[in-house]
Amino acid sequence: MNQPMSPESFTAEDAAAFWFARARSGQMTEEERVQFQTWKQDPANDSAYRVLQGVWNATTLVPVTRLRALTEEPVHKPLHTGRRRTLWVLGTVCAAGVGAVVLPKWVAGFPEFDDSLTTALGQRREVTLPDASVIAMNTATQLNVRLYKNKRIVTLASGEATFTVTKDANRPFYVETGATTVRVTGTQFNVRRDTGNVRVTVISGSVEVNHTQGDTTAQVLLGANDTVFVADTTGPGAVEKTDATSVLAWHQGRVVFFNTPLSSAIGEINRYITHPITITDPAVAKMRIAGVFNIDNPATFLRLLPEIAPVAVRTQPDGSTLVVLR
Repeated sequence: MNQPMSPESFTAEDAAAFWFARARSGQMTEEERVQFQTWKQDPANDSAYRVLQGVWNATTLVPVTRLRALTEEPVHKPLHTGRRRTLWVLGTVCAAGVGAVVLPKWVAGFPEFDDSLTTALGQRREVTLPDASVIAMNTATQLNVRLYKNKRIVTLASGEATFTVTKDANRPFYVETGATTVRVTGTQFNVRRDTGNVRVTVISGSVEVNHTQGDTTAQVLLGANDTVFVADTTGPGAVEKTDATSVLAWHQGRVVFFNTPLSSAIGEINRYITHPITITDPAVAKMRIAGVFNIDNPATFLRLLPEIAPVAVRTQPDGSTLVVLR
């Protein structure tokens, strides 16, 4: 029995293609309608869907029965295969409906390479792409890579990655994460996705950072050793000079703290461990520390912490750790 695929992990554009076809198949369930309306509340999703509606306005010749057949997906098919099929469906529908329709750039053509890459908690991984660009992935990272003839697109769902991009002026390289897009033609830079914000740091070359909210786009240009934090709700902050070596210390299994609040340092260490470290005392949270620590053996951080700060470390019954004033 066939079931529709789930669009939860799609990009906004691919999900729009899925919902567009599903809504017109005549088989959308009430549960799907609620999911669809919730999805459209995101301005980026709504914008992507309205683009497809504009294309559809020029097409009226595809029978509903044919559309229904095209939008059904076997349960056993991989998710990325289903996504490609959805885009093919929309391309077929539009081509059948009108002789000359200008399709959105992400509907025109199939990627030459399409793969999803992940790392587990505490894992690091390096991947070389077919164009010789290299992606180094930090802990708990999820991303998707699509290489087209005229562009290269990485969608970063979570985590952190450093991109060493092979220069190609005719084939720009994009990293998309939420409402933020980083555009380059050839450079090395780092993108980190945290709850509520994105951090972009350039190691060499330059990048263009765009943040879109509704119909407004804010743009920031970064050069070597520049960093910008982009908040999901308010957009990019001020460009700051930074030590790129410290930002990339995780490549060597290290994390660098310099006059860092203990709460921030512990938050960083927690990215690499299963059982979190917690602080309940605000005075302890405000303490500042400095040092270089091994993220491949986070236990060393807890062992050394009482030697560099007036705190004690207590292991809880659930395996977590509590840091308290000594």
